[in-house]
Amino acid sequence: MLGNIRFIGELFKKSMLTERIMHTCIMKLLGEGEKTPNEEDVEALCKLMTTVGGQLDHQKAKAYMDAYFRRMEVLSKSEEMSSRHRFMLQDVIDTRAKGWRERRKEEGPKKIEDVHRDAQRAAMEQTRRAGGRPERTGSFGAMPRSDSRRGGDFDRPPSRGAPRGGDDRSGGFQRTESRGAFGGGDRRGAGGSGVRDERERGGGDVRGGGGAREMDARSSIPQPRGTLSAAESKPAAVPVPKVATEEKAMVDDAAFIAERKKTTEYFYDDKDTSEAVKVIATWDPRRIVAFIEYFLTTSFERRDMDWEAAYGLVRALAASDGPMSGAQLIEGFAPLFNNIEDVMCDLPKAGEHIAASLAGPVIDGSCTLASLADALRKATPEGEDPGYTLAEGFALTIFAHVLARVQALAGDDTDKMPALLKASGVKLADLRGEVDKDDGAVVPKLVEKLGLPGDIVA
Repeated sequence: MLGNIRFIGELFKKSMLTERIMHTCIMKLLGEGEKTPNEEDVEALCKLMTTVGGQLDHQKAKAYMDAYFRRMEVLSKSEEMSSRHRFMLQDVIDTRAKGWRERRKEEGPKKIEDVHRDAQRAAMEQTRRAGGRPERTGSFGAMPRSDSRRGGDFDRPPSRGAPRGGDDRSGGFQRTESRGAFGGGDRRGAGGSGVRDERERGGGDVRGGGGAREMDARSSIPQPRGTLSAAESKPAAVPVPKVATEEKAMVDDAAFIAERKKTTEYFYDDKDTSEAVKVIATWDPRRIVAFIEYFLTTSFERRDMDWEAAYGLVRALAASDGPMSGAQLIEGFAPLFNNIEDVMCDLPKAGEHIAASLAGPVIDGSCTLASLADALRKATPEGEDPGYTLAEGFALTIFAHVLARVQALAGDDTDKMPALLKASGVKLADLRGEVDKDDGAVVPKLVEKLGLPGDIVA
């Protein structure tokens, strides 16, 4: 079965199967409702996710993938599953958290030039560890002489006492008859010009009768000529590897994901808006923006969701003393606008919940109807022509529901919503897209259905 599952995944990667088929397979393997799937299906699920997860995990399918992995996380902690299958699930969860980078990359057969290159690198590494200098050859990968300093410390500067004239300036070692001295020539004469030049340049203490360097008693490797300054004698700073930086970023992301989840769950339980805002305010602004989509998407999937509390949290985040500006709030809603067709296909009431979440900030003046209309005009799902959400009528529907919710919040102040609409300069007819081109009846019918004043149609 595992072979067949991987074969299906490879067919999808070759574009021979559709993404919808992959989602259907994953749903069947995850099981229906709260029933725990059998372990064979779990193993197949992990193999399929490992094969195609990276291709399926894009912005348009994010809601689906988040739902799958929430279910997998529950299964990974279920006592009904064997420890082996719980660890398999956790491995897939960790792989997604790390951007779908496999812990053990499968390697295919090497090319002959790769084999030769690897062998030569191994030989050079062994030579460096032995303290010698790799032979200079004309083959691929040969190390230049300037890099063959002692101990493999390639960032270390050459000795200040490097000889002049025709001596080797590359920093490489050359053995002479005077007990392994540095330099290119025989420097045994006490009055030799090399010593005199060394002293004139302040090259440090040149020991021994003719200027030859003494060997370190503990090593057969000659020491550099001259006494280095304290700054030069310190080992070169080792740059932080890029991999280590990425690992730290991943750890930070994992910690944030855990905190975001905990904050959301606490809010669902106790509905404490002020405490949630206090925690969210400590986050990076970009993460606060992304939280809007996460919070609403998670809320869509809850059966016993208290939506009035959710609207209140969004309103508090964008309040004058909240951690978000109106522009950031609209930016946070943008992914939902882009994928509104898919979201409303799964949850027909989603559009109303999104509109109700925005109405509070609009009536508070945190964000304007003009900025909302502009974002809806630009909203486009991945792979579609620009303005798709507007052309298909979703922009009009969301905007009209925002007006209806603002009118409800205004209560007896019946002039509030029309005044905000007039100040924005937005006309409902400009948001109708392609749905009202024939008879011009869609906008009036929608206004009547939502109980909005008829004069806002003009």
